[in-house]
Amino acid sequence: MREFVARFRAYFISAALFSLVINVLMLAPALFMLQVFDRVVSSRSVETLIMLLVLTLLALACMAFLDAIRARLLARAAIRLESELGPRVLNSMLRQSALANRGPSMHGL
Repeated sequence: MREFVARFRAYFISAALFSLVINVLMLAPALFMLQVFDRVVSSRSVETLIMLLVLTLLALACMAFLDAIRARLLARAAIRLESELGPRVLNSMLRQSALANRGPSMHGL
């Protein structure tokens, strides 16, 4: 298990950092609404509304970009994991199914 964690540590740390930033950026719409009700409605400033809208759209675009990068990173990790563990799991399942009277574990294939 330690070998597995050591091999995939970079993927886990990168995914965690991307997730942290994405979750912070998910607060953008809520903060936008709070600022609209606090600043724009009371002052009726169209310029403030436009600036808040631009900043919120930039935050959401950044969030979408980071989410796409995180998805590709995790897909790459899954491909690597499958290439390393796939043959081992298949060989183990074939050995288990070759033994007679193994019960439900025989139906893994």
